[in-house]
Amino acid sequence: MPAGSKPGERRGGRKKGSPNKVTREARALFTEFLDANAVRIQELWDRVAKDDPARALDILARLAEFVIPKLARAEFSGPDGGAIPVASATAEITEEDAMKAYLRMVRET
Repeated sequence: MPAGSKPGERRGGRKKGSPNKVTREARALFTEFLDANAVRIQELWDRVAKDDPARALDILARLAEFVIPKLARAEFSGPDGGAIPVASATAEITEEDAMKAYLRMVRET
């Protein structure tokens, strides 16, 4: 008799990331609402933008988060969390050494 699933093991159920029925239906209803009220929404937007352009841009930025995902910030550091070492690109290099370096890079990709 099986002792159960191992940590991290999935058995059955929906695939990871697939929307459930309620989510799918809620999105469909909201899309229908927006489609049916597009003219009214535009009129409201125009009024807000006319009275307070900064507020209109704020609303637009907040709505955009639902359509365009925010990019995660990435922080890079060198060894032991220190600065990243930077090699000088101004050093003299012979044409032969440059060709060898190029060929190494091409082979590595």
